[in-house]
Amino acid sequence: MVSTAVTTQEELNKILSAGSQSVMDIYQRFRKQFPGQRMKEVGLTDVFMMVAQENSPTGVKFELRYDENQTGCDFQVTFNGDCQVFFQAKVAKKQGNNTYANFLYESKRDDLPDYQNVLLAEYAKKNKTAAYYIIYDEKEVSWVNAIVLQNWILKTGNLPREETQVCIAAFKALARTSYIDALNDLGLAKF
Repeated sequence: MVSTAVTTQEELNKILSAGSQSVMDIYQRFRKQFPGQRMKEVGLTDVFMMVAQENSPTGVKFELRYDENQTGCDFQVTFNGDCQVFFQAKVAKKQGNNTYANFLYESKRDDLPDYQNVLLAEYAKKNKTAAYYIIYDEKEVSWVNAIVLQNWILKTGNLPREETQVCIAAFKALARTSYIDALNDLGLAKF
């Protein structure tokens, strides 16, 4: 699909923000009916993609991916003809007052475990693009740049040993409230 429309990063941020707002709205409605229960990632991703696509100009296309064990991504958006951005969706978890996402989830690939964050960041670098975690919560949708996350995990020498504590620390350090803010973190990442 070749597009003649040019979509800027700011326009893409507005499209993604519309999807984020719908996820928060539906999650809040769900929690009123089912207090204490968490929604599932798949349903929230469907809502996110549907609303984001509805708010997109011609030439912006959201697509589910079916190769998560190889790429680390759940869906992608293609715009300006061939620009792609990859996304891994997670539902936020809580431990006490801390919010986090499981950034250390292992994907099985040819019977070998591989961290999803590594697959996602490496796939983005291979394709010379960016990738993000989108973390759904009823109060806000957060964004974490996958390449920045990979670098943070590799460079942070004094990480807590327990995986949940690593994920909490990463979320506190890297979670942003918009796609554009997470995009701006790319200045911290080297391809």
